[in-house]
Amino acid sequence: MVSKVIYMEKTPADFQIIISTKDNEPEWDDFLCNHIGGSHYQSSMWGRCRILFGWKPIRILTEKDHQIVGGVQLLQCNLPIVGSIAFVPKGPMIAPGNEDVFFPLLEKILEVCRNRKIKFLTIRPPDNGFSMDQQLSQSGFFQSPFNVSLGATIKIDLAPDINEIYAKIKRNNRKHIERSKSAGVVIREGTKEDLSIFHNLYQVSAKRQGFTACPLEYLESIWQAFSPGEHIQLILASYNDETISGIINIAFCDTVTVKFTVWSGKYPEVYPNDAVWWEGIQWAKNHGYSQLDFDGINVDIAKKIVKGPPFSEDVTKSYCYRKYLFGGQVAFFPDSYDYIFNPWLKFCYKTFYYLVKKQPEKIEAIWKKLKKG
Repeated sequence: MVSKVIYMEKTPADFQIIISTKDNEPEWDDFLCNHIGGSHYQSSMWGRCRILFGWKPIRILTEKDHQIVGGVQLLQCNLPIVGSIAFVPKGPMIAPGNEDVFFPLLEKILEVCRNRKIKFLTIRPPDNGFSMDQQLSQSGFFQSPFNVSLGATIKIDLAPDINEIYAKIKRNNRKHIERSKSAGVVIREGTKEDLSIFHNLYQVSAKRQGFTACPLEYLESIWQAFSPGEHIQLILASYNDETISGIINIAFCDTVTVKFTVWSGKYPEVYPNDAVWWEGIQWAKNHGYSQLDFDGINVDIAKKIVKGPPFSEDVTKSYCYRKYLFGGQVAFFPDSYDYIFNPWLKFCYKTFYYLVKKQPEKIEAIWKKLKKG
């Protein structure tokens, strides 16, 4: 992709709006890092990673006195039959005291989408962006009936002393960590050369859990994008001279995010996953980060965890519950909001949304009739 800034213009509020398709936007990345709610999903680094899957990053930045005060990264993709769609993960981001730029920015987002013939736009606000609900609704967006990503997560507060953090891990999991140490599980930090080993474990994990593994090239693109500035970490666990488990973390802003956890399925009695998670927590704490984020759990499981014990079997057997046992707290994300540019499609979509959200029994009745023929 050729690095370029398409154009800039003045808004009535005397903000400059810049539309950029640069491969690298360090000023935007720094802005994200300096504001609460900034996420690696909005970074130009993440935008470069998504190119491999056909997504094109577009950044719309607002500046005042040559300083970024707000902006957003859209990811555009062309789909068969559907056409062009766009997704905003964890954005837009607005600096405190510059809330008046939100609506001009949103208008420019919609204008860019129309100019690029985007038919469907989904915005998932930042983790602290719950106040955007009303603003998006006022601008013609409506709450999405679909979860474009997992609707909650587990976050571990890293502010306390490391011993206190360890004490918050559930007793059995602390035993797992100690068992891993006493059994001789070796933990080491990996390099780019270890990505092929990690990917082999990833493929095994995908087959066991029933999902499709991303290609090795994707992991390599993430490494290439985030390794400058030490924004990425690879941790591997070995037992009997065999690498059996690992995680990839992305360190961005004040947060270390566990992006991938892989396991060969061997030697469960030495708990290698517990060992690598604890190593990741210690690394994040020692490097001054404020929290560790497990990067998404099922929202229905999250709601059951929040209600507290006794937990049903679907909770205790879930991967989400294992993350919860490491002493973190459930955090819910703001709802996603959709915008459809074709009026007729918008009407049909909103009707479907109403049936799904407000009258699920009607959907069930229609489905039964269809099955009966």
